[in-house]
Amino acid sequence: MAGRIQFELAPLGDTAVEVRWQGLDDQALISANVAAVRLFEQRPCEGVIAVVPGFLSLTIHYDPLVWNGWEEIHRRASGALSELEATTLESRIVELPVCYSDNYALDLEAVVALTGLTSREVIRRHSGAEYIVRMLGFMPGFPYLAGLPTELQVPRKDRPRLNAPAGSVAIAGDQAGIYPVVSPGGWQIIGRTPVRLFNPHAANPSLLRPGDRVRFRQVSAEEYLEIERAAE
Repeated sequence: MAGRIQFELAPLGDTAVEVRWQGLDDQALISANVAAVRLFEQRPCEGVIAVVPGFLSLTIHYDPLVWNGWEEIHRRASGALSELEATTLESRIVELPVCYSDNYALDLEAVVALTGLTSREVIRRHSGAEYIVRMLGFMPGFPYLAGLPTELQVPRKDRPRLNAPAGSVAIAGDQAGIYPVVSPGGWQIIGRTPVRLFNPHAANPSLLRPGDRVRFRQVSAEEYLEIERAAE
């Protein structure tokens, strides 16, 4: 697919503007968000504070002393985005080890009951899929992953867990996700990765970024502990 990407702009408070993409399917929307972020990184625009991809749109945060008044805001945002073209997204591929053993897969039995699959089938289908990071949200470094197989799409828990362990790999609805730190969470946890997803002291705090493709590799409990110790 080629050609200019169509969009509409809408004010979002007095320091941000929302970019609403037009006529894009799910994959193309993710590509548009990532392409827009990369465009602003490569060609910094005066007054832009941050460009944040969302689930269905993009938000441009700006300095109101530079972008002053809707006419100027519209002109600047439209001008910056006018160069975007619909192209195939080039993505990093990130492989993450995941242990699906009982003490890490806290809700695997519940997912088995909801899907009618065996635990082995749940693990095979989950680790056999390739996912793409739609956005980071909910908490720093939490990736919303598109690509969950249809047969694994289950509802959130009726009662959220108060302490989802860091690294918990979870599913809910048509998405997968990973809890980067200990936190409350209502997604169904089916495994855990020993890889640290968020480090506030690193130059790039989040391991994953929108547009990355993620693959899960099943590991044993012993290998999980080896990877965890090596990272300390």
